Amino acid sequence: YEQLRQAEPFPKLRYLFSRLQRAVFVYGESFARVVVVALGTILLFGLLFPLGGWMSTVSVSGQLQPLTYSRVAQEPVLLWRSVYHSAMMFATGNQYGGLVARNPIGEMLTTVEALLGPTVLALLVFVLGRRAAR
Repeated sequence: YEQLRQAEPFPKLRYLFSRLQRAVFVYGESFARVVVVALGTILLFGLLFPLGGWMSTVSVSGQLQPLTYSRVAQEPVLLWRSVYHSAMMFATGNQYGGLVARNPIGEMLTTVEALLGPTVLALLVFVLGRRAAR
């Protein structure tokens, strides 16, 4: 019983988490990697928002229209609005950019990005502080 209790329950998960940490932080030394992760996160979510029509745009008349890649093909500026919304959600946690969530998946995406933003920005400050302290 004691051996089972001391055994690590998810060794593969711990290994993957340690690899992710190394890739992102390099032991708190790589400013560039944290910036790339931040920009990659913004771009990834900006490209995810139109994927399933999970977000809507607010038209001039005030109507909500689903944001899909077929609409992006007709109006390429919508892709910029999606990435802008992603950047604002990442940096501030507020929904700027004229996009609103249509369903629980859209709400989940915006919530995850709103939580990732301050975390990655705090890591960026940590890396800068660690480099300045050397």
